[in-house]
Amino acid sequence: MLSLVGFLPADDPRVLATIDATEERLTDERGLVYRYRSHDGLEGEEGTLLLCTFWLAQALAQAGQPARARAVFERAAAFVNDVGRLAEEVDPVSDELLGNFPQAFSHIGLVNAAWQFLRANERRNPLEDLLDSRGDLWTRPFEFGGHMRSDIREGGSFPDYELADQSGRRRSLSELQGGNPMVLHLSRGGFDPKEHRFVGQLVDVYPEFRNAYTRLALISTDNQLNINEFRDALGATWPFLSDPDRVVQKDLDIKEFTDEPHDPMIPHTFVLEPGLKIFKIYNGYWYWGRPTMAELHVDLRAVFEKIRPDFDLAAPGLKEAWDRGDRDQFLVDTLEEPIRYTEGKSIGIKR
Repeated sequence: MLSLVGFLPADDPRVLATIDATEERLTDERGLVYRYRSHDGLEGEEGTLLLCTFWLAQALAQAGQPARARAVFERAAAFVNDVGRLAEEVDPVSDELLGNFPQAFSHIGLVNAAWQFLRANERRNPLEDLLDSRGDLWTRPFEFGGHMRSDIREGGSFPDYELADQSGRRRSLSELQGGNPMVLHLSRGGFDPKEHRFVGQLVDVYPEFRNAYTRLALISTDNQLNINEFRDALGATWPFLSDPDRVVQKDLDIKEFTDEPHDPMIPHTFVLEPGLKIFKIYNGYWYWGRPTMAELHVDLRAVFEKIRPDFDLAAPGLKEAWDRGDRDQFLVDTLEEPIRYTEGKSIGIKR
């Protein structure tokens, strides 16, 4: 509220630190905001407050961070009911709507956050303006995902499936991800020309993923032979996981029933924070539902802004931490033998 009421500038370091602390200490696993975490003397558990979550989105937009703001906004807006009404709170476990219903304050928070997005337009870079001109920054949150398992949503956790990769070695998703962000594509398979077109774009940008310490993986219902032919035809070098038994399709309830001969899963692309935490979901049943490479860039920038304490090296305290030898926060998980070290000392890989 410090910036929303004009007490401090939106980009004041104290405001930015408060935003970061709120996301770190006052949110549930989905990223919805609590009013407080201490016991209030009342019976029952406190739910997350939608108004507070919209306040966070508004503060982020006001601070010139529209990608992070959008992610927070969409998490809260996803809890509108079938007639567009919002409750006061959301149960952090069951997703049940709690408190007053409908709650005018929640709707006011939504409107104010959306209004702040409009005011923030002039501070956005050309890439974000391009996305907004196409409507991508304003897509309704429930249009990104499909009717998959209800707990597979932004802010939730993606299951840690273990499947055979292209070499036949069984790999878990957590092993492939390590401590890094990851983009995971659930593919129809090598039979589909749309998959070749989309995954081919990922092949083209994969050097950027490697440079940016971001993992990439694909799961399809292809068997071992077909998944290798699919991978080789594209020239891909990252892990392709084979799921001919359709474990993922069945577990997530994403059977593409309109294609009986191939029995694939509905294509989805997930942007995952470390720990397989879901940051964004794209439903690719229709090709235009899939993310562009520019959209993945915006999503991953927001993820790194959220998880990397050193994303802005000018942030307060970072130089002091470096000078006193507290350098763990500057390190990254490479999943491979490090080959480039900060000059003079083996303390981690350079950016």
